[in-house]
Amino acid sequence: MFIFCALGILLANGTGKLLNATYHYNVNNPKQFPIVHWIYMGLNQQKFGKYNKADRSYTLNHNGFSSAQNADISGVKDRMIDYNPLTFSTHLIIKYGILWHEGTFQTLTDYQKGYIFAPKLFLNYSKPILWISQLFSKALMSLFLLSILMKLLREKQITKNSFLLSILIIFGISLLHTIIWEVKTRYQFITFFLLFFIGIYALAEYFEKDHVKKIESL
Repeated sequence: MFIFCALGILLANGTGKLLNATYHYNVNNPKQFPIVHWIYMGLNQQKFGKYNKADRSYTLNHNGFSSAQNADISGVKDRMIDYNPLTFSTHLIIKYGILWHEGTFQTLTDYQKGYIFAPKLFLNYSKPILWISQLFSKALMSLFLLSILMKLLREKQITKNSFLLSILIIFGISLLHTIIWEVKTRYQFITFFLLFFIGIYALAEYFEKDHVKKIESL
């Protein structure tokens, strides 16, 4: 696993550099956002930590990387002072809900959730189709999460295995965006396939054990 993680980091960095070179992107340009900007945006109480133009303009209005970084650090401190334990807890709960409220595979649209192109029949009935699709995705996610919870409750003792590692990855990504980062629904998309496999595994294990018990009782 360590080797694969290391290879993944190397491939990601190499791909990033290749894309920057291909599209002539200067990573040191004065409009580069400091990492702390996304933390600053994630603490916006009015927008519940979601992306917003006001915070983006705030950072861009401070010319130069160092100036923008210092402004964001100051903004983070000011926003943390504005919180109390209740408002901060509420803020985190809402951010966590944003990650999961739409399901995790609504990826057929562009950045603004509008379809780039689609058959005319689909466009004419896109709203009910999307509603049904999202309802299905939420039901599926709920089923998977419930099956995982039932498995953990049945075992009572968590074993250090790939199942536990998968759970830690899924909720680790969720908690990163909930506690530290700016939040969008699509940030949860990357956990779907992992959740799909361990959800299916938990469901299959539940029904197989139940079936074996019925056979043994005959």
